[in-house]
Amino acid sequence: MSILDKKSTTVEQSIRNLSGKMYNRLKAEHSTIFRMIWNNSEGFSAQEILDDFGTDAAELFNLSSQMQIMLAQIDSSYVPLLPPNEFTIQEDGTVIISYDNPSA
Repeated sequence: MSILDKKSTTVEQSIRNLSGKMYNRLKAEHSTIFRMIWNNSEGFSAQEILDDFGTDAAELFNLSSQMQIMLAQIDSSYVPLLPPNEFTIQEDGTVIISYDNPSA
């Protein structure tokens, strides 16, 4: 049994419902941010977006990585989102996309 499974007592049911909603919302928000970087609707390249983050770009990548670990620990069927290109996190926190080397 998992807390994401449904059951029928008032407090328990409320907690299960909220837990499932929280998981789904975290997964959806992570997916939205991923798409905004790698396939955004405004036509910016991933590098242009990451350049706007400057030295905070590494923090964004680290947060994404930790979020995917957490999502997979909660639900073993979670499929991680993989960037379409290789990237390098620089010591200063900036991120450089390699458009010559797509990810496998």
